[in-house]
Amino acid sequence: MSEEDNKVLKAKKKLNTSWWANLAYIPNTKSNQQPMLRVESSLELLAVLKLLMNDDVIYVNTDIPSKVIDSIGRRYTEDVEYVDIHRMHHHAEIKNSEALADLKVQTKLNLISKELTSEQSCFEIWDENDICPGQQSKNILRFYRYYHLIFTINEIEQVLLLANNHQPIKLRSLIRLTMHEKINNGGQIVWHLLSHYKLTVEDITQFIGADTLVSVASDV
Repeated sequence: MSEEDNKVLKAKKKLNTSWWANLAYIPNTKSNQQPMLRVESSLELLAVLKLLMNDDVIYVNTDIPSKVIDSIGRRYTEDVEYVDIHRMHHHAEIKNSEALADLKVQTKLNLISKELTSEQSCFEIWDENDICPGQQSKNILRFYRYYHLIFTINEIEQVLLLANNHQPIKLRSLIRLTMHEKINNGGQIVWHLLSHYKLTVEDITQFIGADTLVSVASDV
């Protein structure tokens, strides 16, 4: 291995334009080591948001040192790395399905997968169908707004009880019920419960609107 290969390099260059930085950085709620996560596309953004809202994920990183992949004869950097509650290390490549249809890309990623897969790590390839099937992208963005909000146990239980007594119930009707019962921040709590899958809908791939029917999850 050459002296150049021994250096720790970053495949992604720093971005200096402020307008892009505002779009490309989001707070990292899964690690204090990297307080902000940098993403380079809307698809990466949605993928990272889903990881930050996944209770089975304990660590997320996008500022990743490149690594030498001998079988392709060059360095490679995944888009996102994360660790789950079982301490499995995941390397995730994020591309749209059109790019993944390229045979050269498929060959390269297969070689990378073989070198990065072990008992404690795995290589994953995500496209838009894995990250946000159907109209799910709109739901992901709305969920993220409410996922990290904090409410009292009593407030949450009141909303769940209302939903349980009237399920299935239209989203708009449930929010109106919380207002009628004078539950503080009732609408926000409803969306918070949806983002944590304590309230469910029939088809999560469809846009969740005012007339969408919601029910209490079976495991609540």
